Amino acid sequence: MWNFNKPPTRHKLPLFIVGTSGFAKEVELLALNCGHTKIYYISSDYKEVGKKVGQSFVKYCDETFFEHENPGTVEYIIGIGRPKIRKIIAERYKNFHSPSLIHPGVDTKYNKVAIGEGNIVTAGVQFTTDISIDDHNVFNLNMTVGHDAVIGSYNVFNPSVNISGGVMIEECTLIGTGAQVLENLKIAPNTTIGAGAVVTKNITEPNQIFVGMPAKQLKPKA
Repeated sequence: MWNFNKPPTRHKLPLFIVGTSGFAKEVELLALNCGHTKIYYISSDYKEVGKKVGQSFVKYCDETFFEHENPGTVEYIIGIGRPKIRKIIAERYKNFHSPSLIHPGVDTKYNKVAIGEGNIVTAGVQFTTDISIDDHNVFNLNMTVGHDAVIGSYNVFNPSVNISGGVMIEECTLIGTGAQVLENLKIAPNTTIGAGAVVTKNITEPNQIFVGMPAKQLKPKA
């Protein structure tokens, strides 16, 4: 982990984006903004090899990547916005390093934010202070994270989400656009919070969906 008070390292190794969706193209733009110059894609479909995506192309399918590349010579970043899939990919590529991509416009002066690897921090994100972030999260456009928040791994925060101070979020949670989590709450793993929802109570059971204002559990249809 590194602290935002120190300037980020400029990674010069080739960077491979796992995934070829529209979100993967957004990750490519972020990587370019972060100073990466050699960027390629990895697809789950061998038929896409050679296809142009964004400003680069698909160099490998998932299986052939491991046949041709070795740890320490390349890096990767996950260009898929689904928490559980992010976890599966991170475990598959665990021998390879994944840098955290942090948009240069994100204000990091005086912040005390410890951050792991493989995180995606896009333009307009605001972190305050004394925040702990693990690995492979997505912090999408114009969202905020308050003081003393603890963020686990593989979480996806869509644009304009507000995470209040003292919140603890475990792993593999998806929080929809414009949702809010109020102060000092805890969110269990594998939670889905719908767009615009306002979470006012702890979510203690995993694998639940919450929607509305205030957020209530969405019951499965009988």
